[in-house]
Amino acid sequence: MCGCGLSRDTAFGLCRATGGGGGYTLLELLVVLAILGLVAALAVPPLLRTVEAWQRQAAIDEVMEQVRGLPMRARALGRTIVIDADSLASGEPPLRAPGGWTLEAPQSWRVNGNGACEAGELLLVASGREVPLIVHAPFCQPRRPALDE
Repeated sequence: MCGCGLSRDTAFGLCRATGGGGGYTLLELLVVLAILGLVAALAVPPLLRTVEAWQRQAAIDEVMEQVRGLPMRARALGRTIVIDADSLASGEPPLRAPGGWTLEAPQSWRVNGNGACEAGELLLVASGREVPLIVHAPFCQPRRPALDE
């Protein structure tokens, strides 16, 4: 006994109140909250970067799928599809940028009515970050020149 209704905790040699529900002390709760805060501060930023990377990759994949579909679309329309700054800014662009992104074509290129594609380049831009996509002839196969991160 420690005196005045307190009993000694044999594990740590601390005095605890004996008349109660055996709950946690305020100090113990504060220590747990501090540890949880540290874990959250260390874990959340990498988690947010991962989510942003997934969203960026989803946007890139969406545009790459649209590019792969251009030859079939040109054949179905029976006409040439031109990819340039004017066509991307038009009311009915040949390629649509995902939400929060814009598409740019540094140079004009086209997909002929027979489905043959010229080589070209696209830039997917969001928040000052550019993701280049190189389109290879003759099948409109988009590739990223280098993976970032």
